[in-house]
Amino acid sequence: MMRNIGQNQVVLFTASRYLGYAMQFVRGILVAKFLGPYLFGIWGFLTLMQQYLMYTGFGFQHAINVELAVNALSDKERQAKYINASFTMTLLIAAFLAVVGAYVQFQEIPLFPKYNFYQYTFAISLIVGLSHLKEVFSNIYRVYGKLNRIIVGEILIAALPLIVVFFFRDEALILAVLAATGFSSLIAVLVFIFRPPFSLKLEFDFPIAWQMMAIGIPLLVYTLSYSLITIMGRTVVSIFYSVEELGYFSLANSVTYATLLGLRAVTWVVFPSILTKTRDGLPDEEVRKVVNKVNDLYSTAVFLVVFVMILLTPLLNIFLPQYKPVVGILSVMLVMQAVLSVIFGYNTVAIARNQQMKVAVISIVAVIFITALSGLIGFLNLDVYWIAVAMLGGSIIFVVLQAQLGSRLIHGGKLQRGYLTDVLPLGSIIAMALFVVGSITEFSTPLGIIGLAVFVISRRQSIEKLTAFAWGRFRTG
Repeated sequence: MMRNIGQNQVVLFTASRYLGYAMQFVRGILVAKFLGPYLFGIWGFLTLMQQYLMYTGFGFQHAINVELAVNALSDKERQAKYINASFTMTLLIAAFLAVVGAYVQFQEIPLFPKYNFYQYTFAISLIVGLSHLKEVFSNIYRVYGKLNRIIVGEILIAALPLIVVFFFRDEALILAVLAATGFSSLIAVLVFIFRPPFSLKLEFDFPIAWQMMAIGIPLLVYTLSYSLITIMGRTVVSIFYSVEELGYFSLANSVTYATLLGLRAVTWVVFPSILTKTRDGLPDEEVRKVVNKVNDLYSTAVFLVVFVMILLTPLLNIFLPQYKPVVGILSVMLVMQAVLSVIFGYNTVAIARNQQMKVAVISIVAVIFITALSGLIGFLNLDVYWIAVAMLGGSIIFVVLQAQLGSRLIHGGKLQRGYLTDVLPLGSIIAMALFVVGSITEFSTPLGIIGLAVFVISRRQSIEKLTAFAWGRFRTG
């Protein structure tokens, strides 16, 4: 009975996230249409700064996730200390961000004048602070298996900013979406705080806070280094290219992000379970089965979604004719996400076994490559499309190095022959190459269809496993 309730919650949560992400996708397209490339470039820079500021939380949201899922499963008193310390410290961080943002805006400190950033700093800092709190609570409720309140918050944060899009235009639209995002985030936090299923109070337990930071900061460094693979290209574009070109790149990034959010919703729910099944102390053979299954199912699903989406990207020209340069950039960025998906299982086992700093070092190598090559492309004033290609190149480097680490982690420290083809079979490589070549030629659709066919034929057994797994989850849900 309890198992069915849990499964029903997961199905409902996944469906609600798909709904929320669909609303975010529609909102992104409408905002791009109503703002035009220049103002959408401003909007893209604001979201870029928001992404960077999201790493000011000192890792408490990551630490509470790991501690509750792995180290405090049965110790209620320990759980309470971790929860209260995370809440208290994150609230202090949120307050500090709001004060700094207000000071910059009201003193009109000219930060990033190209994008008039100071005009929006209070709203951005407030949203980031509330997001920190929301992430902490979401991770707590996820471990407790209480997904309903997370669902309410996600739907609110997706719906309210979408509604205001229909009533505002130009710069007023930017302010309205920020205000709606801040207000909905506040409501989401209040929903979490109202009669929680655990003890919640302000508690300045600094020894516990330091202990959690010792866990969370390495995870934060890992997350930041990994995220920089995808955001460094946008950063270079914001420096070397025009505001309009940042608008093109930002739209490609938004569509790419929205395309995979549904699948990420599933991984977000099952992540604590995978951590538990791949932690230190379990037999390597058992862990290998879990990791290989996760890599196979997740990457197959991502590749299918990505390839179908690339075939549909020309439709953007119909609805957003002013963003014609986006199509080629978007195709490459989607392929990049497919590449990064193949080592999801390896990333998880690295975190479960406290090897996240090694992953961070690998990420930094890829980021250095992307930064150097993107900077050269920007300096030479080449087409912004090649920034996306540089990001794809850095992602391939990351996957190769991460596959080596992952292979060693699940094979007793030994690198297995064929470690790379286990995650990137030849059929997948050929399919990706056809899609990338198609993105810079007039034959994108026929090459894409051939690429999809190659992938389906070469991965038919994985697709059958994925179909059986999805159908089984649907029936038991």
